[in-house]
Amino acid sequence: VISMLFVIALLMVHSCALAAAQARGDGQYQAAVMGGAAIGNIYISSDGGAHWNKALAPQRFWTRVAVSASGQCQAAIAWAGPTTGPYAVWFSFTFGGVWQEVLSVPDTKLYGLTLSSSGNSLVVTAANGTIFSSNNYGRTWDVVATLPVPNGYLYSIGGSASGQFLTATVQYGSVFRSQDYGLSWNVTTAPTGIKWTTVSVSAQGRFQTLLGNGDFVYVSTNYGQTWQQSGVNPGWQYWQEAGACGTGKYQTAACSRCGIWISDNFGANFTVVNSTGVPTDNWNAVALSYTGKLQILGASTAFSNPGLVYTSSDYGHSWTPAALPASTWHVAMNQLSADADAPLVNVD
Repeated sequence: VISMLFVIALLMVHSCALAAAQARGDGQYQAAVMGGAAIGNIYISSDGGAHWNKALAPQRFWTRVAVSASGQCQAAIAWAGPTTGPYAVWFSFTFGGVWQEVLSVPDTKLYGLTLSSSGNSLVVTAANGTIFSSNNYGRTWDVVATLPVPNGYLYSIGGSASGQFLTATVQYGSVFRSQDYGLSWNVTTAPTGIKWTTVSVSAQGRFQTLLGNGDFVYVSTNYGQTWQQSGVNPGWQYWQEAGACGTGKYQTAACSRCGIWISDNFGANFTVVNSTGVPTDNWNAVALSYTGKLQILGASTAFSNPGLVYTSSDYGHSWTPAALPASTWHVAMNQLSADADAPLVNVD
């Protein structure tokens, strides 16, 4: 049934895409996927997070999600469970409405995912160090590199809008960067032996932020070549994910035990957010629009956090819960600059 509906959706994409193209905006298209200890659904919004609908996709342990600049192309990773099969990458051409599996990897865990602004280029990291890449919307895949993971596993990856500049982290290992779309990789100057949890990359690739468990927030202003410790100092913490606006000026860091932290100076300093009624712990994921004005946060159901999705329309200073059920959430939104050309994909 899902395959038949996917074909129908593809046939309809031109008419629905035309209407969407007339109303596209920065941060308009958002996606939230349910993960954690139970299988869940994909939810999508086409009005900046004001309203949400369940996507046509099977229930899975969803662990990552990404959205292209136009919002038309979206990608997600599904975690293997007792009834859900191997790790897999799923893709949508229909603004997140309908999804299909495009890559299945039975013998290793898939952790990191990055999607270019055009939606055609995907890069996925596997725990064993393998890096998978597709340049045709997930239709075919290549193994472009295998990074050394002597003491941990290859975890997160962040990429520029074009996909040219990539940074990948090995938990308890090194941080690597690529300047040629993932074909070759070099070790950066970032410290080793840290449980790196995430890396965010600005649209141009110049400004990047690394988070690691402990007092480890590092920033780079030269495409990930060198790194300096940020001015944030909340003590030893469980950092989960960082997000950056298109220019890199506005950044938000989600912390499992120390709340929401925001920066308006390219990550040089972060300050904690004190927003009435917003939980202070167990934040799991974050994404920003190109300007940084619109933001989305996903939580998990632990400690005092009910496990909801929150949205902000003031650069992360205040937050409002979305009408979504409790879960462990991963989130994404489209980044569309005012002068960007984000053509829709012809899926014939």
